[in-house]
Order: sequence, then C-alpha cells, then structure tokens
Amino acid sequence: MKEVYLMMNTHVVDKKRNEKLDQFLRDIRYVVLLNLSYILYLNPHYMTSGDIFDYHDSGIKPPDNLQYEVAPFIQNIFDSLIKVEAPLIAKLIKSNSSMKLN
Repeated sequence: MKEVYLMMNTHVVDKKRNEKLDQFLRDIRYVVLLNLSYILYLNPHYMTSGDIFDYHDSGIKPPDNLQYEVAPFIQNIFDSLIKVEAPLIAKLIKSNSSMKLN
C-alpha cells in the first residue's frame, strides 16, 4: 500500500522544479534550432520551393532562377525561429546561400 501512496503523493520536493523545466525547454529549443540551422547551412537546396517540381512534372519549362525560391514553411521557420533566436546564425545562412531568403 505504501507504493500507491507514493504514486499519488502530489507534494513537490524541489521548489525550483518549474524553473528547471523552463530552462530544459529553452535548452531543447536551442538544440533544435542549431540542428535545423546546420541542415539549412550545409544543404541550402533543402529550402527549395516545390514549385519547380510542379513545373517539371507538368512538362513546362520553369522560370529562370526558380530553384532559388524558398518554400513558404521554411521562410516562416526562418523568420519566426532562427532570425529571432539566433540572428547571427540567420545572417550566416543568408550570406552563404544563394536561396532567396527574406
């Protein structure tokens, strides 16, 4: 019966639990940001919009420089996460890529 009591005990022993959880969340967010930044820096073609594939699938010649257009969801992630959290990394990705990032 003692195990049941321990499982249902809601008393928090660590007073800084919420602060530690918030810090853990910030750390995880930053690790995800860094990994995503590495992917976009090393493989800028991963940002390519799907429009070029639609042109090729339909047999139409795509407009010039369409391969440098960025997918809208990537632009959204870049603007809302990378630019805000790590502006220097955003500048580095933008300067070393031929993709049309805003």
